[in-house]
Amino acid sequence: MADIAVEKPRFRQTSNLTSKQKDDINFAILEYLMKYKFEQSCAAFGQEAGINYDDYLKTSTQPQSLLKDVLERKWTSISRLKK
Repeated sequence: MADIAVEKPRFRQTSNLTSKQKDDINFAILEYLMKYKFEQSCAAFGQEAGINYDDYLKTSTQPQSLLKDVLERKWTSISRLKK
């Protein structure tokens, strides 16, 4: 009997986030990976998430100053709220 390769279906979790919120989170992750020089991870994540750093900056309605260090700022604000 021949072995048949079966591709596992990708797990897609449903989310309560809007597409804009998902894009914002993906951008924050991408920006973090770029900042700390995770080059291979950054390239793979950007491709898989379908987000381009420069294009996002050009099309964002938020000031660029608010788009820097988003993940770190959110993380520290959550930490403060837990105290």
